[in-house]
Amino acid sequence: MDTQTTQVADKEFTTDDLDRIADALWKDSLPSDDHHERWCKKLAERLIAVADMFDDGEDVIILAKLADQLPRMFEKMRDNVVASANETAADLKAAYRRDVGIEITKNVIEDLEAKLDRYRTQYWSLNEAFKVALNRARPKIQANAGFAFNGGKYTQLKDMPRVRRMQQRGKVNMEMYRNDREYAVQLMEESGWVELPDGAE
Repeated sequence: MDTQTTQVADKEFTTDDLDRIADALWKDSLPSDDHHERWCKKLAERLIAVADMFDDGEDVIILAKLADQLPRMFEKMRDNVVASANETAADLKAAYRRDVGIEITKNVIEDLEAKLDRYRTQYWSLNEAFKVALNRARPKIQANAGFAFNGGKYTQLKDMPRVRRMQQRGKVNMEMYRNDREYAVQLMEESGWVELPDGAE
């Protein structure tokens, strides 16, 4: 065995080293950039083709709804994977605490780690599908429909509670602005109605 190999074999890896190795191996398992771009393009084409089946007469309303529902479908699936992965990660931590160094407890840990790896891959695939549906297919479908709901703005599920709170608070009016300018500006910025430049008074 040569010196370089011996040094590597004798090296004590930290958890950070192992995390970096795991990340590198996971990235190596993902499709190449060229393959991924072809996949994204094909997915966008197919989503648009599905929507185009509803582009005549009254079906234009269905077309406009599909523009939002296609990304929403992938978003919900992705978020469900995140919830399941969080549960599995908690189970894995508990399994590490219960590990007594025997085969049975080691097998439980290995199974949970493999399950978590599958969730990571599923999340990546669904998140990429969500981005394709939102950024590539949705604008094209909306253009074909001739109009868009919500002024063309897509609200992600994680932002829904904030949007509902803003709707319940009501719109900013001049009286509110005069009485509490700072609060009114905060409401407008949170709602996305206005974005003040840095340093604006």
